[in-house]
Amino acid sequence: MVNLPEQLFIDRLTSGYQYFWHTDEVCLRIERLSKNGHGGLWGEISVFKPANIPVISPARIDLLDRRHRINLALDLSKTYLDKAIAWDGYIETAALDAIRQYRAGEPAILIRDIEVEAKADYRLHPIIPECQLTIAYGMGGSGKSVLACLLAVMIQDGIPLGHLTPVPGNVLYLDYV
Repeated sequence: MVNLPEQLFIDRLTSGYQYFWHTDEVCLRIERLSKNGHGGLWGEISVFKPANIPVISPARIDLLDRRHRINLALDLSKTYLDKAIAWDGYIETAALDAIRQYRAGEPAILIRDIEVEAKADYRLHPIIPECQLTIAYGMGGSGKSVLACLLAVMIQDGIPLGHLTPVPGNVLYLDYV
């Protein structure tokens, strides 16, 4: 492998990774990583030199296929004729790191560290959540419509009943057959 400048900065993007070598002002982005059915790991590589001027349009290559990486480095050497730039080393370093990070997956999250969302607001506590569809299902003649009408009146007029506490508001009652 070719010796690379020591100043390599790696950023995680929403759709991949960005590699920036400060010494040569070379920036590689590997984005839209996806596996195919044959075991390949494909990614779109964009190359910038200086760091904000595109050298090639995004190239979709199989990161696991060394021939793809070598061909991309050769294309870059032909496109950008600066012989001091180690395109093969840059491509190899970025591709291998992207493969490693892709295989590592997302970091584990401990359940104890997840913050619990605020409890749901209820239109009729504790059985009818606010801004949610509520469906009653059961055998015909089991009292679903009567119960729905009772709950609708409680909510419409703000009348509590037992442990059911309504927040007054408008009600839409639909009876499907």
